[in-house]
Amino acid sequence: MVHIYVDDGELVIELDKLEKLFSLKSKLRIPLSCIEKIVHIKDVDEGERERLLPRMKLGGMRLGSIVYGTFSTGVGRGFFATRSLERSVVIYTRGCVPYRVIVVEAPDPATMEAIENALSKRLGV
Repeated sequence: MVHIYVDDGELVIELDKLEKLFSLKSKLRIPLSCIEKIVHIKDVDEGERERLLPRMKLGGMRLGSIVYGTFSTGVGRGFFATRSLERSVVIYTRGCVPYRVIVVEAPDPATMEAIENALSKRLGV
């Protein structure tokens, strides 16, 4: 299971046991200032969704809808940690981290609300 939380101005994505093995990573730390937006994949239009799909594997595992690791996408390098793309959120970054997009299984609504609040405070909204 993917754990997502905000810690000291960064969005932290921690992976559990087998996810670490499959994705070749245990944790990602993304400064909130590097996040452009976070959207649920179901809210992304069909053309953009096609561009987000993992293409060439750069390190990790893909088995059907289960995707873990680093892949090239139509928008740049992407990190995936999800068992179902349809239940995922897309984190678009500004290019100050190694990934242009990070696709992870959607956290529970309370966690998403905390993340959105942290992003709003950073943006002064």
